[in-house]
Amino acid sequence: MKTTDRRIIRTKNAVHSALLELLAEKPLSEITVTELAQTADINRKTFYNYYSDVSMVLEEIENQIVDDFRTALKDIQLMHLIEDPSEVFLTLTGLISAEADLYDRILAADSMNSLLAKVVSALKSYLMEALRGQVSMDMDRFDYVIEYALSGMVAVYRQWFLGGRQGDLSTLSRNVSILTFRGIAGLAEEMGFLDRDN
Repeated sequence: MKTTDRRIIRTKNAVHSALLELLAEKPLSEITVTELAQTADINRKTFYNYYSDVSMVLEEIENQIVDDFRTALKDIQLMHLIEDPSEVFLTLTGLISAEADLYDRILAADSMNSLLAKVVSALKSYLMEALRGQVSMDMDRFDYVIEYALSGMVAVYRQWFLGGRQGDLSTLSRNVSILTFRGIAGLAEEMGFLDRDN
């Protein structure tokens, strides 16, 4: 049984790698099952043992990425989030830096919005749980606040990728953390553009 499981894992990893390789050359909509199977060095029958189409492979990769985010977030003490929210962003920065090429290819794919929606959902669930009881507003209103903050955060990371990854990601992460929890005025103050004493 373990041998079979390892074989399945190897096959799926080969299909994942093949899809990411092809995504570097063309959009998802132009990748065929035949082409993907050939690149993965498997036959079409083997492909259809696990997947119904090419988009299902991308969905599986996306779900793995989101699971990685969830796992990393579990390592952060919930109370630390209140004291130092930048820890969440630094954790995400570490994940993104380690797999930057992977995210580049996924974000360039046709279903980029699907992945971003899943990431936002995972982060939202985490933050709602972490901050429950720590804020003095009703949860419906708080839900809107979290949605607004996370959508902006993800948009910044997306822009960083699509802009050719210009600039230091750790600095970007810190700035996003300040923007999310202290707003534009907080970032302006941090960068020396705003003097609160005058």
